[in-house]
Amino acid sequence: MQQVNFPFEVLIHDDASTDGTQAIIEEFQQRYPEVIFPLLQKVNQYRNGVRGMNPKFNFPRSRGKYIALCEGDDYWTDPLKLQKQVDFLESNPDVVLCGHDSMLVNNKGEIIQPTALEESQKKDCSGSDLQRCFGILTQTMCFRNMPNLKAMPKEAFQISNGDKFLISFLGQFGSYKYMPEIKPSAYRLHDGGVWSATTLLNRKKMMMNTYAKIRDYYFGANNRQMVFFHGRKAFHYSKEALKLAFNSKTGVGEKAACIYAFLKANGVLTSPILFFKIVFSRVNKFVYS
Repeated sequence: MQQVNFPFEVLIHDDASTDGTQAIIEEFQQRYPEVIFPLLQKVNQYRNGVRGMNPKFNFPRSRGKYIALCEGDDYWTDPLKLQKQVDFLESNPDVVLCGHDSMLVNNKGEIIQPTALEESQKKDCSGSDLQRCFGILTQTMCFRNMPNLKAMPKEAFQISNGDKFLISFLGQFGSYKYMPEIKPSAYRLHDGGVWSATTLLNRKKMMMNTYAKIRDYYFGANNRQMVFFHGRKAFHYSKEALKLAFNSKTGVGEKAACIYAFLKANGVLTSPILFFKIVFSRVNKFVYS
């Protein structure tokens, strides 16, 4: 439904789906060969441990000046979404990323929640806020296609919450614009989602790993402020995971695995000095509450 005054390409990465999606993609690619460029996997990459699908398979082959994301189970509702976002980015070179709100829908397309954002997230923010993983919905994002995206750091391929790493990474190059004039996109909740289908314990562990990897990236980039901030976040989620594991009926093996994950995520054995600095830091701007 998008109405735009510029050319665009649709880059699709299908991770060996088994529901007939690939046949539909091939049909549309034959009808619009100048627009649709699919990459159809024969073997599911996610199950083989591959992470960072967009940085690995889509960003390197993206030729556009800007990139907009829409995951397979979500959809846009505003026909002028891309036009509005591109027009704004064209006129504001200091802004690297823009986004808008979304609504939650069920498998029948019925709205179950009119907004997916907290009120505190419906605002513009600085690059520093983006580096702290300011809340932006993946399917609403439109950002500059910079050379840095063609060769992202190794940490981008080691986490499941790739959107958080991307938001933080982009924050190094500009600020964010929230655009309430764009109609909310649709975020579909269903049991097959990577996030919604997993347990609360696994969600805590995923978040722990995500912030630990972002911390490691900023450690390599010599950004002390972000090392402390994301280190505190990793510590928080690892502590929450430990609480869940020891307050549940999980077996000894699962509890031991959580202890090991806690030690690994916080670098207790490899960087004990940094760990204790993060845990005992009392500088307000570094403390996660």
